[in-house]
Amino acid sequence: MKELFTSMLQALSDGQSVVLCSILASSGSTPRGAGAKMAVFAGGHTVGTIGGGAVEKCSGEKALEVLQSKQSLVQGYCLAPNQVADIGMICGGNVTVYFQYFDPADENGRALLPAIREILNANDHMDQIVANIRGMSFGRLRIGTFASASVLWLPKIIEEFSHDYPGIQIEIIVGGNDSLISQLDESCIDFAIMSNPPQGYEWIHLASDRMLVLLPPGHRLVDKDRVTLDEIDDDPFILSNEGFDYDVSQIIKGSGITPRLSFSTMENRGIIAMIQHGLGVTVMPEMVLDSLESNVITKELAPCEYRHMGIIVKSVNTASLAAKTFISYAKRIISELGTYPPIDGELNA
Repeated sequence: MKELFTSMLQALSDGQSVVLCSILASSGSTPRGAGAKMAVFAGGHTVGTIGGGAVEKCSGEKALEVLQSKQSLVQGYCLAPNQVADIGMICGGNVTVYFQYFDPADENGRALLPAIREILNANDHMDQIVANIRGMSFGRLRIGTFASASVLWLPKIIEEFSHDYPGIQIEIIVGGNDSLISQLDESCIDFAIMSNPPQGYEWIHLASDRMLVLLPPGHRLVDKDRVTLDEIDDDPFILSNEGFDYDVSQIIKGSGITPRLSFSTMENRGIIAMIQHGLGVTVMPEMVLDSLESNVITKELAPCEYRHMGIIVKSVNTASLAAKTFISYAKRIISELGTYPPIDGELNA
C-alpha cells in the first residue's frame, strides 16, 4: 500500500492524472475483499492489486476509459465460472469496484496530496518506532539541504553514518530556502541543512560561512584585498532569485545601498558563468564557491559578513532516533572538519 500511495503522490505532483480502483464489496471466489486498491496511470501502468484475475484485467481497462472521460464511476462485475474460463482467468464471483479519478488541476486532486503525505508520514513514523525498538536496524531519513552542504558535508557524514547503520535508507532533497521550509512544513523531510532559520523551528548551528565578493577577470578592484559594497555599487549586480537565497539580499538591505541589479537566477553555476564573462559582480558564500569550479576573482567583503549554516528541525525531542543520531554525527564531523568554524562568541547547539 505504501508503494501505491507513493506512486500516486509522485504522479499527481508531476501533474499526471490517476485513477484509484477500490473494491467496495465482493462475494464468491474473488481473491481480494473490500478495501483492496490499485492505482492506474496513463499508459496502463499499475501499482497495487485488487486480486489479479478477471476483475483486475477488466478494471485496468475500465480505469483507462475513466482517465479519458475524467469521470469517476462505480462498476459491478458478476463473473460466472464459464465467463471466467472464456478470458483465461481462474477466479469468479461478484465484485463492486469504485473508479475514482484524480486530476492534479482540480480541487479533489489538490486535496488528495496532503492526505497522501499524512498517510506516508504516519507509515514512516510507525516504521521508525519499530526501528527504535530494534535499535535502528532499519528505517528511512529524508534530509533537505542546500547544494553546497550536499557536496562539502553530506558525503562524509553519510559515509560514517551508513557504515554504523547500514539499514537506514537516506534520501537527499536539494533546494533553496523557501522550498526546504515548505517541505519541512508538510513533513516531507525530517530536517534541513540550511541558513536563515524561521520562527517556530529548532535551530542547531553548525558553521559560519564567510561571504565573499566575486569579480570578473580584469575588474578595477582586482588588486584590493577587501571590497566594500559601496565600491561595487555602480557595477551590474547578479542576485539569486527571491525565495532561493536570502543571505545576500539581507546583507544588501542592511548596508543601505541599492545595487544595480542586472540578472537573477536560482543556479549558482549560472551566476558564476555570467561573472566569468564580465556581465556583473555578486556576493556569495564561501561554501558555494568551494563546491563549484570557477576562475572568478574573490575578495573578502568589508566589513566581514557570514552566512550561518545549521540544522532546522521541528523538534529534536520528537524527531526519530535515526534523525537524532544523524544530527549528532553531523555536529561532530563538521566540527572535526573545521573548514567553516563558528565565529567568535558562537557555540553549536
